[in-house]
Amino acid sequence: MDRKKFGRRLQQVRMEQHLTGEQFAEKADLSVTYIRQIEGGKRVPSFTTFVKMLNVLECSADYLLAGTVAASQDIVLDELSAKLKRLSPERLAEVTTVIDAMLSYME
Repeated sequence: MDRKKFGRRLQQVRMEQHLTGEQFAEKADLSVTYIRQIEGGKRVPSFTTFVKMLNVLECSADYLLAGTVAASQDIVLDELSAKLKRLSPERLAEVTTVIDAMLSYME
């Protein structure tokens, strides 16, 4: 694993979620210094710490480790698509409204 690339991807995902280093560290129950060391490519987290970070960021492990998203995400999207197709037009409109609201909240 390339530590610097891993650290940059971690920082990118954190920033995309509008989390400061301090906020991320607090949510992951880690020190800010440790997060900076990981993001700077100076340290590699333990497996337990890695899982904590994934849970906070709700991010795929393969993206952080290798910069790719596994086919498993495609499977989840296919399953979601199949469920959405079973909804009535009215319910689908409600789900779309909720998703739009969530996305605008994240911006």
